[in-house]
Amino acid sequence: MRMISHFDTNTYPPGSCSSRSLFQSLFLGQLMAVLMGIRYMIVSILIEVYGIKIRAGLSLLTYMFLFLSCLSWLRIMRKVSLIGMLKNRGMKYLCYSIIDTQANYTRISAQSYTTLISVQLLFCFSIPVVLVLSWIYLKSRYQLSHIFGLVAGIMSIVVIVWLDVRDGKGGVTVGGGDRLYGDLLSLLSASLTGVSQVIACYSI
Repeated sequence: MRMISHFDTNTYPPGSCSSRSLFQSLFLGQLMAVLMGIRYMIVSILIEVYGIKIRAGLSLLTYMFLFLSCLSWLRIMRKVSLIGMLKNRGMKYLCYSIIDTQANYTRISAQSYTTLISVQLLFCFSIPVVLVLSWIYLKSRYQLSHIFGLVAGIMSIVVIVWLDVRDGKGGVTVGGGDRLYGDLLSLLSASLTGVSQVIACYSI
């Protein structure tokens, strides 16, 4: 992917990314995806089987682990002054945290109206959102193949929503006639996630 952004190219010169660091990044990314999938599966079981409705509370433990791990990493590994960091970037981090929290809340709320599979598949809508916002605000540039992939992804989202609406009318699966509402919540969550990712990149 050819990208031209506001980042300084001297920070990561060509050839600085070794095969080991590349595979390590891929492994950590896949591990994070697996953990997130397990997390939402557990949340779905708690909502559907046990009828637990404290959606925001179900994400509290995740945010606590994130807070402790990031705080330890910044203080121990990076030797960053937390007070100075909050003074310089506190407002940006506050906006990012609010958007990210709302994205997780709407995503968990969507599981009450539609299936977990639909929520996970519709989450890919965050990719077009990131592409468009990074093109506008981060001045990134993409090739024609990425544009075709973007269009194909949006078309697949339309098909998923259409299938959920048709399936929901029969009332044979989770959500019944409310499947469309759950899909809209999933798309809203994906959009908020894309916005939060762009804000995070812009804040670095």
